[in-house]
Amino acid sequence: MNKYNKFLTDLFKEHSNVLVAHDLIEKLVTQFEVTNNYARQLISRAVKEKIIKSSEPFSFEKRQYFYMNQNRSIDVRALLDISQKYRKPLYRLLTLLYRTGGICSYYEAVKITATPMTNKEKYRAISLEDDIKRLNDNKIIKKIEDKETGIPFLVLLQDQMDVEDSFVIRQKIKAHIANMKRDVMFINDIIRWLVNHGFITDKVFYRRKDNPNLGAIRNDFPFDATTISKTTGFTINTGKIDEDYTIVVMEVLIYRTYEKIDLEAFYERIQSIRHSTKQEGARKVMPIIFYLDVDDNVKREMNNLHILNFSLKSIMGSNIVQVIEKYRDVKKIIDEAFMIDEESSSSVIEKIGESLTVIEESGQTENLQNLKGDLFETLMYTVLSNLFKGAHLEHSKIIKSFNDTNKSYEFDVIVHDNNEDEIIIIELKGLKNSTIINLGDTNTPNSIRWFFGKTYPIAKAYYEKNSEYDKAKIKGCYITSANFSQESLQKLDELNKSNKIKPSFLDCYYDRKKLLDLLKNHINLKSLRNKTGFLEILEKYYLVDQIKI
Repeated sequence: MNKYNKFLTDLFKEHSNVLVAHDLIEKLVTQFEVTNNYARQLISRAVKEKIIKSSEPFSFEKRQYFYMNQNRSIDVRALLDISQKYRKPLYRLLTLLYRTGGICSYYEAVKITATPMTNKEKYRAISLEDDIKRLNDNKIIKKIEDKETGIPFLVLLQDQMDVEDSFVIRQKIKAHIANMKRDVMFINDIIRWLVNHGFITDKVFYRRKDNPNLGAIRNDFPFDATTISKTTGFTINTGKIDEDYTIVVMEVLIYRTYEKIDLEAFYERIQSIRHSTKQEGARKVMPIIFYLDVDDNVKREMNNLHILNFSLKSIMGSNIVQVIEKYRDVKKIIDEAFMIDEESSSSVIEKIGESLTVIEESGQTENLQNLKGDLFETLMYTVLSNLFKGAHLEHSKIIKSFNDTNKSYEFDVIVHDNNEDEIIIIELKGLKNSTIINLGDTNTPNSIRWFFGKTYPIAKAYYEKNSEYDKAKIKGCYITSANFSQESLQKLDELNKSNKIKPSFLDCYYDRKKLLDLLKNHINLKSLRNKTGFLEILEKYYLVDQIKI
């Protein structure tokens, strides 16, 4: 072994030692008084002779490779060690995968690496897609698309079982989608709170429950929500409100602790949109972070950066933690049961009742309307499971649009009624009893035409194109704890007279009074009425006969 190779062998004798190219060149130049060019040749020869190992194809600071002990693998641990100092976006991505049990959505990967969604060449950022390809080629991660939802995921290949066993990956995806939905579950309630407190006044674009993999884009970068605020302060000289607007960008993280990697990525995205204008000076941006738990050091750093930050507990009461835990338990029972029997139903109904009681006692009912609506949907799913004896039910199913594969829609309950050879698409709306649901159009969410004219046809097309269901009749039903407008009722009555949409076992719509009558009298619910308090819960929290003052 020549003196150069011996020097390099000794340098990397410590297995964990790694050096970027320019540092290694400097050491060779200092030790042997050679030129930079010759030092590069020495390194190249040493790699070919397997004296040391290069990090190729992974480049880091200024597109340089790292060098290490020949026996060290280019694995996750090695990449974490190198990228922590020299390639922060990659470090954050790999750390996120560790934090989330080896899986994250592509949306979360884009956020954590602070990658632009559009105009990527403008920012001269290292391509996330290139990184993913290299990680995939080196069997460090696997990029896969969930067949049902179309959501792309990154899965950390921690062992051979993950590569070969699609069931393991599917279970990881299912669990992580539940986490993603937990994050977006409170966005509507958070937006309502911000409006009530004067932070925002404009229309908000936000990450939705029916497509939690699609956030709001602001100047090429993804955020959980974004809008414009007129809350810009007063000018010093005149005392008049500044006519300029402030960009508002939000981060909402509920299912896990908010950490340093999240704050770094959020801050990088904020800086990118601040300086993405050609105008003189930076844009005014109001960043806001919402979390359930946060690391104490990260909390201090948020304050030092003057970023508005709110704990969900501070705006919705400390009991929100208890409610979330009960909600998670309910979802777990439902997810693990192929069919909901009376025993499972009793447990779900009991926990929903406890959750609604906690919400009411905390005085946060107005702030948690969205969560209350979710609890209605879950309770009704349980009731419908008992109503349709022997049928298979799916809940919160996300289906891709057949016209636009970038859009997905969530369907509250889908009943596979083999007795009638029907698939029933059910829309559930747990709204205030004072709410009136209008006829609307296909561009107005929550309206009658939105469901029957837009989302129901998407689900219908999905099942009609699936050969497994080619003989089934696809029906629709809209159920709410609120009321329909007169115009809506006229349209719904027309639909109810048609066998094309009306299910054999139900009408195609139920408002507050009609739903209560169904639940009180249907023979299939007799046992559930006797053994549980589901009817009392619905009457107390959703189907009350008059508006409370």
